[in-house]
Amino acid sequence: MSNSTSLEEANLTEVDLREANISISLLLDTNLTKANLTRANLRGADLTRANLAEANLAYANLINANLTDARLTNANFINANLLAADLTEVYAIGTNLYQVNLIRANLEFANLSNANLSNANLTDANLEDAWLTSAQLNNANLTRANLRGADLSNANLNGAILINTNLTDANVSKTNLSQLG
Repeated sequence: MSNSTSLEEANLTEVDLREANISISLLLDTNLTKANLTRANLRGADLTRANLAEANLAYANLINANLTDARLTNANFINANLLAADLTEVYAIGTNLYQVNLIRANLEFANLSNANLSNANLTDANLEDAWLTSAQLNNANLTRANLRGADLSNANLNGAILINTNLTDANVSKTNLSQLG
């Protein structure tokens, strides 16, 4: 697939797009449930309201991608690059975001309950009013992250780096804050 592709509202359930170049593409309201996007280049792609439930995006390039209001339930983003991506209001319950790059990403109002964000880099990320209940944030880098009003109840932040992190009005009840970095 080439640049500037429009696949708005397409049904691409279980499609295999490994290593595909679909950067700067319009994928609004596209159904990518269980799609294989391993190592795909989605740089700058617009995935607003896309359904990526149970999709595999391991090692994918999503720099500056727009995933506003996308459904990412149980998706796999291991080692994906989401630098400066917009994930406002994403629904990402149980999503595997292990070791992802979320530097300067916007996750305002995101639902990341039960998500695995272990070893993720969330430096300068905006997680204002995000739901991170029971999320795994072991060894995550939250330097200068904005967690104002976020719900971190029952989350695991063992070994997390919280330098200049904004936790104003955040719910940290029953949160594991031991051995912070």
